[in-house]
Amino acid sequence: MKGVAKLAAIFGAILASAGSNFWPERQCQKLSVDSSKIQQVDVVRNGDWQRVDIPYIVVGNVVFLKPGDQVPADGLYLDTESSIQVDKLETDGQSTRITVDGQENPFFLSDTNVVLGYACMVVTSVGKNRESQTIKLDGKRVEQFENLTSVIGNQVSVGGETHISDALAAIVGIVATPAMIAVTSTPRGLLLAVKIALAYSMKKLIDDDVLLRKPSLCNAIGSVTTICTNATRSLTMDSKESQALDCIAGEAVS
Repeated sequence: MKGVAKLAAIFGAILASAGSNFWPERQCQKLSVDSSKIQQVDVVRNGDWQRVDIPYIVVGNVVFLKPGDQVPADGLYLDTESSIQVDKLETDGQSTRITVDGQENPFFLSDTNVVLGYACMVVTSVGKNRESQTIKLDGKRVEQFENLTSVIGNQVSVGGETHISDALAAIVGIVATPAMIAVTSTPRGLLLAVKIALAYSMKKLIDDDVLLRKPSLCNAIGSVTTICTNATRSLTMDSKESQALDCIAGEAVS
């Protein structure tokens, strides 16, 4: 009975964790797919110049990139003389600028954004074969392996003679378990809260006809209450300088 109780507790914890992560992951994934469907890039397919939605990019397409475009898939830079700069979003929400050229670094990674320059790339990987998706799959496999080893370890520990050292170890485990749960569950709880907040924020923005292409941007502009857009209701990365600003009170600020 003790072994059955342990197994039930383990499977209950696994199911609870999976269930709590499923909804925000599903919402973020759905919103990300909706966002990518709206974006289009210029490609050459079968000798014809076309505007294609990002999800319909296939291996072998020649894609033309310009500032503001999202790299739709993994690919190789075709120009060996010039270079282009792209922004790569890290896991902490910060972006890193990377230079892609035809000599030292000819590789384009999907989901990066073109910042400076024009480029022509040939698509080499799409879908689950992209590097970003491979890293995610490896992380999930490691987590599944950890859960499996935990179940096997608990099964091995059930039964057999009980020694004083085992009893002391059990007491230490009883005392240490609450502290361990408190330490390890706090970051996971915060991560779940962030996922739910991102999904909720993106749904509210879509209700106002505003599409956020990068969910992580909600972290950077979480305290912003008003966003001013142009006539097309879009935001760009163009750098502009203001010579003077007229305040509501009528005072000029230079």
